[in-house]
Amino acid sequence: YSQFINKKRPILFEGLKDGYLVGHTDNYIKTFVDIPRNYKNKIVDIKLTEIKGSHMVGNF
Repeated sequence: YSQFINKKRPILFEGLKDGYLVGHTDNYIKTFVDIPRNYKNKIVDIKLTEIKGSHMVGNF
């Protein structure tokens, strides 16, 4: 995943876990983002900022 650090990708947010919205990028990277819950079931461009085990973390 290191090639995606600091890159923006569209993410479809599908659920909530540990206070984060969770979704997948267009290339299937599981991503956790701390954004308002009303983004669930929407596609949002997110900057991927770090790798956490088997997923990534991102922000606006």
